[in-house]
Amino acid sequence: MGVALYAMFIGLLVPSVRSNMRILWVALLAMGVNYVCQRFGMNQGWAIVVGTLIGGAGGIWLLEDEEEES
Repeated sequence: MGVALYAMFIGLLVPSVRSNMRILWVALLAMGVNYVCQRFGMNQGWAIVVGTLIGGAGGIWLLEDEEEES
């Protein structure tokens, strides 16, 4: 069941990245923050929460220019 969760996430991410490459940077930012938090001893669950929050905030900043252009 654990593999199905990762496959579902990738299945949702790939079409979004194909339509907009900036979403890839948001995903990489969240992944990087999660990795750094885990390397410095943070619990895995909290590292995911922190990575999600910072990735989401980064997404607001990275995708903000796109809304102004439309």
